[in-house]
Amino acid sequence: MKKKIDKRVCPKCFEVRKLTEHHILPRRFYKFNKHVIYLCRKCHDNIEVIISKLESENNGRLDTDGYYKVIKDFIKNGMYASVMQDFEGNEKILINYRGGQDETTG
Repeated sequence: MKKKIDKRVCPKCFEVRKLTEHHILPRRFYKFNKHVIYLCRKCHDNIEVIISKLESENNGRLDTDGYYKVIKDFIKNGMYASVMQDFEGNEKILINYRGGQDETTG
């Protein structure tokens, strides 16, 4: 018998919210995959920022292990993204982990 999961509790922030389906392997590269995780809109938007940043640093794409690592780091290791602006108005994306800042990009 399969364990029943309450799809209203976000596995990242533990808030009770309407959840959205996030494809672990992006559909633009892996059209027919069913590898998904359910996240609230806020967390879903945050993981998309992280993935976009990492893809831009890796020729526009991660390998399959890379996408799974992002999900693992996001859910289990406290990874999150912050978007800030510098004094000149340039947007900076910071990828942070619980306990301290890890990376910056412009």
